[in-house]
Parts: sequence; structure tokens; C-alpha cells
Amino acid sequence: MNFPVKRGVGATWLLLAGMAAADPAARIIHAGFLQNPALEEISGLAGSRREIGLFWAINDSGNPADLYAFSSDGTHRGRWAIQDAENRDWEDLAAFRLDGQPWLLIADVGNNEGQVEELRLYILREPEAPRGGAPVERVAPVERVIRFRFEEGPRDCEAVAVDADRGQILLLTKRTVPAVLYALPLVPASGEEVLTARPLAAAENLPQPTADDLSDDPQYGRFRSQPTAMDLAPDGSALYVLTYKNAYIFPRHNEETWAEAIRRAPITVELPRMTQAETLAVEAGGRAFYVSSEQKPMPLLRVEPAPTGENP
Repeated sequence: MNFPVKRGVGATWLLLAGMAAADPAARIIHAGFLQNPALEEISGLAGSRREIGLFWAINDSGNPADLYAFSSDGTHRGRWAIQDAENRDWEDLAAFRLDGQPWLLIADVGNNEGQVEELRLYILREPEAPRGGAPVERVAPVERVIRFRFEEGPRDCEAVAVDADRGQILLLTKRTVPAVLYALPLVPASGEEVLTARPLAAAENLPQPTADDLSDDPQYGRFRSQPTAMDLAPDGSALYVLTYKNAYIFPRHNEETWAEAIRRAPITVELPRMTQAETLAVEAGGRAFYVSSEQKPMPLLRVEPAPTGENP
């Protein structure tokens, strides 16, 4: 396929990693590497709702409760220590606008062993990341903490998105087959201290591992189709899901619900093989989405999918 890359280190990384056959309808560009050495194990990515070309990232468990800003080529812009927050197992990051203001949601929802009953979501105002000059070091307060449980008991989850227009927080389970989409209210109407995430629908058409996946990697091949990140198109027209293997787009037609959208067969965007692909973010303009890896070196791929009508 046509896989345009920058000269030098980006092209070298692609040759070393080996490229899987990708959907020729999608244009995939190696935009750069995440340059901040503090991003040891990136687990969440979000496109700024303040500035096109600005992105936010978080690290996985065992790291400080920090938020990082970088430009679309991977250039470090700043670090914000999140007040009164704990990084138990941060697994995704979502950006959204509510009442005309840009917000971020940090999802502390990882649950590999299925032992944690109560999970947390931290909501904060999206900081301003100055352009030019040295990266900044600042502090950001949490505006609200949402404590919740899954209705059917503990679930592992690494994929979270926010639909502010519908007042929903969407969560897609990781280890269940098929993956199940759950929802929480973004602005709870009741005074419940611990909310309940309720199931909407199973993603029955999300592809499962193929025979080649299992034979190529007998130890980890069965995990290749597990969801690791999720985001929404800024205009609410589609749901994007990342797995260790590929990205999938679930279009939403007219006024249908996300439960209806996720039941259909998705559009597949085949990605080059990456080491532990766990982050996806749709840019604010909605034209492209970005993907990166949890393991170093952390490449930043810009993916421009074909319009829905052109990709069967």
C-alpha cells in the first residue's frame, strides 16, 4: 500500500517493525515519535478541544498522576500534575466539550485480574498549553470524580469515550468475548455516591483472532482483537475502536443510538504491526485519528480513513 513516511528514523522504524498489509483506502503517515522520556507507558490519548494539532496523554499504572501535552509531531509541550488523583490503573483519556468549554476525562478503569469492584473517572478542565518556548510544568485540579461499578460485576476496560451531546460516558470491555458497550451518565441526576455502568449492546461484529493470528503468535495471538482504546468523532457520527491488531469505525446513522451502531459490522482500518497498540484519538477537526504504542520507541501514526461511502 501507499505508506508515506518521513525520511530518517521514522522510515527506519517502519522497516524494522515490518508492515502488515493495510487498507489501501486509508492514508497512514508516520508523524513522529513521542519525544518526552517521561511518557514511559502511554495508555491514553486525546485530541485537544482547544487546539487542532494538540494532544494529551497519560501513563499506565505505577506512574505519577500526570497529564502530558504534545504536538502532532510528538514534540513535548508540558506536564500537569493532577491534584487529588491517584494513578491506580489509568487506561484511557477522553476529550469533549460541555456547555461550550473543553474538558478531559481520565479513566482509572483497568482491572486485569477482575478483582476491583469500584472504579473512578476524573473530570478536569482542559488546560491551556502555551505554544513556543520551553515545555511548561504546572498543576491541574480535578473538578469532579465519578465513582462507579459495572452492573454485572467487575470488568476489565481500557476503552472509554464521552458523548457530551447525549450526556453519556461510554465504556467498552476488554476481556469479554464479545466486548460489551456500557454507559454511565456524564452528569448524574441523582445523588448516588457510586453509579452503575449499564450494558447497551455487545460488539458482536468486532473481528476475533484469525487462524493466522493464533499460529503466528501462539502465546499472545488470542489477545490481538481485544479493545484497548476508543474515541468518538467530534460531530458524533462514528465510534472508533482500537485493538492490538487494527482500528475499527462504527458509523452512527441519523439519530440512532450507540447500541444500534456498535451492533453492525465496522469499517476496518488495517494498521502496520505495532508493539502493544493501546492509544487512539480523533483529532478535533475529525479528518484523521492518531494511534501510538505503549512500548518504546513510541511512534505516532496519523490515519486518514476513506469517507464512509468509499470503504466497503
